Amino acid sequence: MSVVLVVDSACDLPAQLIEQSNIKVLPINIKVNGELYKDKKSDSHLLDFYNKGLLTNDNDADSVPYTTEEIEQFILSDLVSHHDFVFVQTVASGNSPIFDNASKASQSILKKYQTVRQQAGRTGMFGIRVIDTTSVFTGQGLIALYTSEALKAGAKRQDLRKLADDFKATVSTYAVPKSVGYVRERARRKGVSGVSALGAMMGKALDINPIILLQNNANQVAAKVRGRQNAIDQLLDYATDQVVQGNLTFPYVNVSYAGELDELRAMAAFQTLEEACKTANVTLLSCVMNLTGGLNLGPEAVCLSLVTEGEPLA
Repeated sequence: MSVVLVVDSACDLPAQLIEQSNIKVLPINIKVNGELYKDKKSDSHLLDFYNKGLLTNDNDADSVPYTTEEIEQFILSDLVSHHDFVFVQTVASGNSPIFDNASKASQSILKKYQTVRQQAGRTGMFGIRVIDTTSVFTGQGLIALYTSEALKAGAKRQDLRKLADDFKATVSTYAVPKSVGYVRERARRKGVSGVSALGAMMGKALDINPIILLQNNANQVAAKVRGRQNAIDQLLDYATDQVVQGNLTFPYVNVSYAGELDELRAMAAFQTLEEACKTANVTLLSCVMNLTGGLNLGPEAVCLSLVTEGEPLA
């Protein structure tokens, strides 16, 4: 039986790893000032977008996820003829309609797949399952990686949902956004209650940057740090501490950056994390942040995910 894993493009993993793992990507487009940009999960393509300086609050920007009909067409055209089971993992439903759209599409696909498979000369039943990862960005990446490894280890399709559901509850995702003001403005434009105007003004005046915990379809401030670079360093230092103490239960740390990766890799705290991971035989993954993440967190934002038995960052 051929099983394929599908994620949306909000999922942050290195493009080479996505290709090697045969993970299929459901696009999420970004519209800026009326022009549509496609997230192709290529570092060079993503950097080209970031280098154009389009993610400022002066620009009219929004994400454009696939509709139910587009998801249905994507799966019927590209996957049904080649695979017997499609396992779709979406960005947190609290942040995007993709889970709802994919769930509706799956119902329609189950009514139409037989004709498509017959025309392709493929026999046998077809199945599809959609889950809400309740996570975002690098957290989605770890969930996809865990699922991919489970498949390679011989996990049965009927066990995939429980495996993924159990694992996703253990993933911690942290982010340092561009600024309090940027996050507040993005939330306001999306109609989401978030940082107050007064809080944003105070954050700007005092140079206070939050470290946000994004987990289980909810966002909360894990720490408030003076200075954006200090906030990034504190997040990277936290990850290093968890690695050194042997607290990770999944031997990966996944980091994305909304800009040139050389800027991230030049940070002393990142280099320390890199050395700690090498010593502990932990794989440190890094990639350019997806367009949806960059849009919501801002240019030069950092997102980091891990699975740890240790205390959360505070």
